Amino acid sequence: MRQISVVAFLLFFLLSAPSLSFAGAIKVIPTKLFLAGGKKTEVLKVINEGDAKVTIQVEAMKWTQGEGGKDVYEPTEDIAFFPKIFTVEKGKETLLRIGAKERRSGERELSYRVFLQEIPVSKPGETRLTLALRISVPVFIKPVKEVKEWGIEKLELSGGVLLVKVKNSGSSHISVGKMKAKGVDASNQEAFQKEESGWYVLPGVTRTFGIRIPGNECLKSSSIMVSAESGESKKESKLDVDKSQCPKEAQEPAATDKGGKQ
Repeated sequence: MRQISVVAFLLFFLLSAPSLSFAGAIKVIPTKLFLAGGKKTEVLKVINEGDAKVTIQVEAMKWTQGEGGKDVYEPTEDIAFFPKIFTVEKGKETLLRIGAKERRSGERELSYRVFLQEIPVSKPGETRLTLALRISVPVFIKPVKEVKEWGIEKLELSGGVLLVKVKNSGSSHISVGKMKAKGVDASNQEAFQKEESGWYVLPGVTRTFGIRIPGNECLKSSSIMVSAESGESKKESKLDVDKSQCPKEAQEPAATDKGGKQ
């Protein structure tokens, strides 16, 4: 009930605001950073493509993944950056320098995220609601030896959702791109085809991705083939469909009354 109340309040607040605007449009280059070798720092270019100057505050967080691959962020002082707060005029750019305080590489890659939080500035007498941007940039400290080793550990069908468990057994992260699921019937004819986007899987982590399979498509399928891509690498796995794991509403015919109406 508390969640519903909060959502309702936010919707009321947004809809009742006199006007709504977004703070400046910020672009960063590159979209991820790697710290390795003898280089002390890397440079992130922050570009203001909006129509007004913006002020940005920077924060670094340690990035790990917990059960099921859920992202976990914790405050850290491992990553240094300068400046911590800066202003970018419209159409201009600023360089943000980022480095690691400890340069020692380990057996496994370390991962962090640098958050760039836009600080909205309201003019006197302004009543509009301004939403600030928050950009997250991955920062990786490379391991002593980079090993790419991953695969689809398990497929499971539960309540109409195909659970794809991707295990990263390597020493550095992988980024799962396209993930495709194709169902075929008993005569090997295509029953459905779905595609979802993946996400990062950090080293030593098994991340669970979900692909929703509608009940009728689930019941038509005898097996489901799944393929996942990461860079130039592609992995495949097959699941024989247990029809009892399809959504219940697809298994049970609708009840009819005495007049035969549904």
